[in-house]
Amino acid sequence: MNQSLAVIIVDDLKFNRFAIRGILKHFTCEIFEANNGQEALDLLKVLKQSKILMLLDIEMPVLSGIEVLKILKEQPPQNLFVVITSSNDYFHYRNELQYFDVLGYLEKPIEKKSISQFIEYVLKN
Repeated sequence: MNQSLAVIIVDDLKFNRFAIRGILKHFTCEIFEANNGQEALDLLKVLKQSKILMLLDIEMPVLSGIEVLKILKEQPPQNLFVVITSSNDYFHYRNELQYFDVLGYLEKPIEKKSISQFIEYVLKN
């Protein structure tokens, strides 16, 4: 099995994906992008990495971050770690998010130091 880390950036805004990709290029990981929750779920079906970190935006078309979490809760992949990314709507969804197994929360704009803590955690666990 491939022991590498895959990071899926799930955000409907291209600029946000571009900015996060720029930060992630400093880490040893394979980077994938999804425009919405459905694309992220489709990616999960084909990725073979031993660990996957999903940076999941909350508000997106097709399938929102909350809808993705509901689907993942039914059949959670063992190698998946989810971090919520949001500009300011996290607190609006905080009560709903407490029912899902998420590693944490990153406020946009995301900083290298913040994301590195999650990457280190995923690699150690």
